[in-house]
Amino acid sequence: METMFALAILTMLLGGLVSTMIQSRRLTEGSIDRMLASVIAQSYMEQIKAMQISIMANQTSAGAAQLTASFSLPTQASQTVSDPLSTTPSTVSIPALSALTAGTTPTGVIDNLKDFNPNANGVGTSNGVASTWALTWPNATSAGWSSATAATPYANDLHMNIWVWITDPNTGGTLANTAYGITMIYTWQVNDGFRIHYFADELHAIRSIVPSF
Repeated sequence: METMFALAILTMLLGGLVSTMIQSRRLTEGSIDRMLASVIAQSYMEQIKAMQISIMANQTSAGAAQLTASFSLPTQASQTVSDPLSTTPSTVSIPALSALTAGTTPTGVIDNLKDFNPNANGVGTSNGVASTWALTWPNATSAGWSSATAATPYANDLHMNIWVWITDPNTGGTLANTAYGITMIYTWQVNDGFRIHYFADELHAIRSIVPSF
């Protein structure tokens, strides 16, 4: 009997230890995903800020911004690999994070679904089992996916959805006389082994040109 009680106690202790290790691993992986998502979003933002304003604001030949329709921003994954972002029309209101259901796309917002392979030893983006975006991110608005949406997500990759607004406080203003707002809301997935969790954050920047006198 004493041996049975000792084994029972040992089993409970080991069970608690294993549970603690699993929870610690989940927290660590979640922190890594958050850091990677933040770095990736900031990289896109820095590229947008560094663009010529005529490109960033979709300038007409007359110098006015065209922001009320979606257009493509020529961002890069590397110096040789194109990885564009499509903007959401400026007529679509920018939602507050507190009003969002993370993982669900509001009406009119243009999704940029992205698949990133965090495994440096992986081959290309093929990290894990190939899937589809309809399964990987079911509450995205497939009708509004941008042309930049990756064709094939993989099960073990970091998945993100990025929304971008370029806004002009002086509607129809010329590039020489206005500042432009850049808003980026980005969402990423975390798989804790049992279910998918979605987390969202945002970045803001202002870009302007100093007029000559």
